[in-house]
Amino acid sequence: MIKAILFDLDDTLINHDSAIRDATGALFNRVLPAREQEHTAFTKRWILLNREWYKKFFAPQVTFQESGRGKLREAFSMYGCRFEDIEADILGDFQ
Repeated sequence: MIKAILFDLDDTLINHDSAIRDATGALFNRVLPAREQEHTAFTKRWILLNREWYKKFFAPQVTFQESGRGKLREAFSMYGCRFEDIEADILGDFQ
């Protein structure tokens, strides 16, 4: 039986913005380590894409896995990166 439900609203327990910055920084540096100075722009793009792909997932237009792959591919496309499904899945597990 469920006795309690805990909600983390407005970064009470976890600083969401900091977590996103750390995760996207690690992901970006793993894929493009020589371009570390572009991490901030990548993070902003990632946040926007995250919203777009979650909307598609909840529509439901794509599966959760397709959402992750699509977001990853779109985020890195401006850097000339292309990922096969298995590569996208591995990087998706990393983030």
